[in-house]
Amino acid sequence: MSSTEELTEQHRSVLSDGTEVRSLFDLERRRLSARIFSDPEIYDMEMSLVFGRSWLFVGFESEIPEPGDYVVRPMGGDSVIVTRDRSGSISIL
Repeated sequence: MSSTEELTEQHRSVLSDGTEVRSLFDLERRRLSARIFSDPEIYDMEMSLVFGRSWLFVGFESEIPEPGDYVVRPMGGDSVIVTRDRSGSISIL
């Protein structure tokens, strides 16, 4: 079973209209259904599986070299603030 199949098996393998998620992927031909780029239900699934479960890169330390420096970055459907505090530690809010 491929990693795509494992993810869909662990979560919703059927969309609300009865479409099987795996039917939207043709791994042998390396083709994807256009639906995966525009379907809100698939978008919500991706937000949950990708952005809700893994570490994400939001910037380099060198972008905030001084205490008080910050950058704002998109992360999933939200924005986060990456900041360097007075002691030099980096925080993400």
